[in-house]
Amino acid sequence: MAAGPSTIEEQIKEITKCPPGASAPCDIDNTILFLNGILRYFAMAFWIAATFFVVYAGYLYLMSGGNEEKVKNANKQLIYAVIAIGVGILSITIIPLVNSLLGV
Repeated sequence: MAAGPSTIEEQIKEITKCPPGASAPCDIDNTILFLNGILRYFAMAFWIAATFFVVYAGYLYLMSGGNEEKVKNANKQLIYAVIAIGVGILSITIIPLVNSLLGV
């Protein structure tokens, strides 16, 4: 088995390596693509967690049994989940908006 890059820095250099004859921005482009890939995984985990918390808030409503304190707790949980989803949607839409404003 061939030994690969051992340190994180070497692994990043290997991932972002430019093809022969490419100009320097290739490194930056590859790094941005690499970071975008990582951010996609974080976004996927966020949406899974947001879905879980909405379902959990619904469960709290169902199990409240009319208890006012439990209903308030479930309502807070649902509001927080909806706010998180709103922030997630805003984070998705703001990047293309800024890119279009900057002409990128």
